[in-house]
Amino acid sequence: MRRGQPQIEVTFDIDANGILNVTAEEKSTGKKQEVKIQGSTNLSDEEITKAKAEAEKFAEEDKNRRENVESKNRMEALLYQMENLIAEKKDTIPDADKEIVNKLVADGKALKDKEDVTKEEIDEEIKTILENSEKEALRILQENRDKLEKLANTLLEKETLTGNEIDEILKEKNG
Repeated sequence: MRRGQPQIEVTFDIDANGILNVTAEEKSTGKKQEVKIQGSTNLSDEEITKAKAEAEKFAEEDKNRRENVESKNRMEALLYQMENLIAEKKDTIPDADKEIVNKLVADGKALKDKEDVTKEEIDEEIKTILENSEKEALRILQENRDKLEKLANTLLEKETLTGNEIDEILKEKNG
């Protein structure tokens, strides 16, 4: 420290009641100052009790609103995945299947965007979409299984197939 510059020690202490005690002491002169800072409120006990009761009253409503938003977000994520799948696989998914998926997406969006929709309605729609999607996926898998089975049986009978013959077997189920 340079000569003539004050050297001050400041102490902060918070007691169990939340009162902050600040002490500043100038080292060279020993002069000391203290300040107590207490938290204060302009609310009466009645107003504090009323505010707590109001918070508790709206807690259930807030919880329901949060759950509703979470359900809407799940719905939105599911619809987004379905739209992306259709966009990515547009050349390989038959038009009839695209129509089914697009209808599910449109119905889901319409419900999600309703102003007074409940969490239960959204969750039920998610369940419906997942069930219908699963049914469609199983149907498509079964169709492909049938095609591959026919192809395998034909191969066993003929031992060799040309590319055109393979294409014809695979197209039989589509057309």
